[in-house]
Amino acid sequence: MKKKLTLLGLALILGLTLLPIEASAESASTVVSLNEYTNQYENYALGYSLHVYQDMKIDESAMDIRTRFVNADTTIDVYYDDFTNELDSFATYKNYGNKSLYNNPLFSVSKSRDIKVSGIKSHLIYYTRPKLSKIKNDKNYYACVEIPRTNKKVYTIIMKSSKPISDFEAIASTFKLTSSSSAMPAYKATKTITRPMSKEAKEFYDETFAQKSNLKFGIFEPTAPYDFSYLKQLQTKLDYDFPVIVRYQHMDEKFPKNEMLTAKLNNKVVELTMQTTKEQGSQEDITYKILNGEYDQYFITYANDLKSINYPVLFRLNNEMNGDWCKYSAYHYGKDADLYVELYRYIYDLFKVNGVDNAIFVWNPNERSFPNFAWNHYMSYYPGDEYVDVVGLTGYNTGNYYKGESWRSFERIYDEIYYEYANRFSQPLMITEFGSSSHGGDKPAWIQDMFTKIHKYDRIKLAVWWSGVDWDTKGNPARIYKIDESASVIEAVKNGLTRIKK
Repeated sequence: MKKKLTLLGLALILGLTLLPIEASAESASTVVSLNEYTNQYENYALGYSLHVYQDMKIDESAMDIRTRFVNADTTIDVYYDDFTNELDSFATYKNYGNKSLYNNPLFSVSKSRDIKVSGIKSHLIYYTRPKLSKIKNDKNYYACVEIPRTNKKVYTIIMKSSKPISDFEAIASTFKLTSSSSAMPAYKATKTITRPMSKEAKEFYDETFAQKSNLKFGIFEPTAPYDFSYLKQLQTKLDYDFPVIVRYQHMDEKFPKNEMLTAKLNNKVVELTMQTTKEQGSQEDITYKILNGEYDQYFITYANDLKSINYPVLFRLNNEMNGDWCKYSAYHYGKDADLYVELYRYIYDLFKVNGVDNAIFVWNPNERSFPNFAWNHYMSYYPGDEYVDVVGLTGYNTGNYYKGESWRSFERIYDEIYYEYANRFSQPLMITEFGSSSHGGDKPAWIQDMFTKIHKYDRIKLAVWWSGVDWDTKGNPARIYKIDESASVIEAVKNGLTRIKK
């Protein structure tokens, strides 16, 4: 039995009434009105065309990652991946990218099969999840098609809708490959939006992140802020007073008020890293429960406790979200980074409504995306200018304990991300956590080189050393990042910090 096309579906395929062309400022794309239902969009930078609903607004602000088409009920994203210089291929992209859809019980796959798009064997998949009560007009119906231009170059069209999807295959059938005849336009930089802060938070923010501010170092020392005795000994050894320390928390505990007050008494600002996972028992991420309102009272109480300490907090929510080791990553949520954005904004807004003015929001992707697919690019997770006070960078010299890892200099790590971030973001930059392992190279020499090279990244005003250990599955130290691992490491750090203070 042949499937009937809706009127809109037929228009998408056969629409022929050509109306005036609208071109983007950089002439990287054009939009042609075909009829009252349909526009034809052509992307000259990436070499494709597609028919979309005429009432859709087009977002090309990050065309290097995706082009987005949006109306009240539907969003269509078009992504492009080029794996020419990577190990990935169309097969690994398709198989690994869709694997998590079958592992998350919240998602239900209703159809998965191969189809022809533009004469190319492509992969089609439909899936759904339950609606979320705290997302207005939640788009919980999905359809996705992955189209290989070559084995190494792949286009992906993802539609999501608040209603069951009926026209996706008609839309996909209009996708055509064209020649790439335009350079990729420069992406638009974000804006710094000044918002009300408490007197203490504003003073810390201005003193730390102003253009003329000197570079400062912070530290993650596992026993602080619960106990400051070891950190005080360490500061004496290094002859340096770290102004910022790090504290991690999951959803198994409330706001750590006593520890935060202890930090305040010791003149330490805490980079408070909240990860919306429960680590006890089933070790689940609770994004869904939060966006269904089940944790409203938790966050209202949390916000009031945070405000009550009357002291600045660098609030880092769900960091490294573009890494598949994070259960709140889009990899585990239907390739839909918007769920991360909705969660981030929801918590931000709850804080705002409850009068929190001492939290400085730090948004912090990982240096590399895992998987390194366009729909998992860090900018897909960007919550918006008004929600981000500081942008965090994270990059480690992991050493070579594990297969596939290599010893990397500080410059090699941060050249790759700093200049891109500096062009893309106008907000202040900080290194939220970094360090060097001792496995695979000369750690003291790495530290000496780091102190020499870090000044070239002049927009970084705060860098936080992660002084801990990553353990392998057998309980052996795999990556030793400790800042006091040996006398030679301590000497290298102390000498570098002495130069910083001058």
